[in-house]
Amino acid sequence: MKLKLFFTLSLGLVIMTFYSFSGRKLENSFALTTTDTTKSNLSLYGEYIFKREKCNSCHSFNINDNRTKVSLDGLGGKYPKSWHYAHLIDPTSMSINSTMPSFGFLLDKVVEKDSIEKYINIVSRQDWNKLVAEAKTIKYELQEYDIKVKSNSEIIALINFLDNISESEELKKVRLKESEKSAIENKIIDSLWAKSENMIKSIINDKASLIRGQEIYKGNCTPCHGMQGEGIIGPNLTDNFWLHGGSDMSIIKTIVSGVPEKGMMSWRLEFTPVEVGQLVAYIKSIKGTNPRNAKVSQGTEE
Repeated sequence: MKLKLFFTLSLGLVIMTFYSFSGRKLENSFALTTTDTTKSNLSLYGEYIFKREKCNSCHSFNINDNRTKVSLDGLGGKYPKSWHYAHLIDPTSMSINSTMPSFGFLLDKVVEKDSIEKYINIVSRQDWNKLVAEAKTIKYELQEYDIKVKSNSEIIALINFLDNISESEELKKVRLKESEKSAIENKIIDSLWAKSENMIKSIINDKASLIRGQEIYKGNCTPCHGMQGEGIIGPNLTDNFWLHGGSDMSIIKTIVSGVPEKGMMSWRLEFTPVEVGQLVAYIKSIKGTNPRNAKVSQGTEE
């Protein structure tokens, strides 16, 4: 009788232990096991969110991996954090044909010390304070674009992770070849642009340029400046205020050279001088149109 009771109790203990372990395993199924000391805890938690939300079912981190997935290889530093924010909130605002769902729900989810220790690492108070400071830096960077978000929001952590995805060795080789090719192309393009100023000016003043300029604008500029030029991440193009000058040559320079530190890419390799002239003609034509939901004026009135 005693032996039977002992056996029953022992079996029950084994079963309880098994289910307890299984529960913990399930609960931590998205926990990161990493020895990467180059990533901050905030970035590592962003990676945990990335995996928790199953983003890796559609994305890879190497250009040579599954070609059916969108590669994020070398994404770090490619866009300003405001771009990542807009893309996560409304993917189609940054990529018109995107099928990615919105991750706006992350705005209301918060990063907590307990969560970091549960899924990433045990953190000291000093480490936690460092994480908080890093998150606040991103918050303030977003505020420069009139984006208000809590510094402890999970979306901050995810943005931090995305903005720190480094290049693979394979991508470095590809980019090296591209840079060598670009060096040759740039010499040709430099020669073309050097002789284009007068031609661009004549294109700007040609009324026929407006239709083509509108097509170019809607196909390339709307993600940042809006369908009507009202401004989204980029400034409002319909008022009298300019961040980098409103003269014809200033607008041309902004388009051709870009403003990389603000996320405005250079279009000199994408547009011909004729297309730049057509685009400037259209931009000038929408001045004073006062579209709905226009962004607050930025820069200097001209």
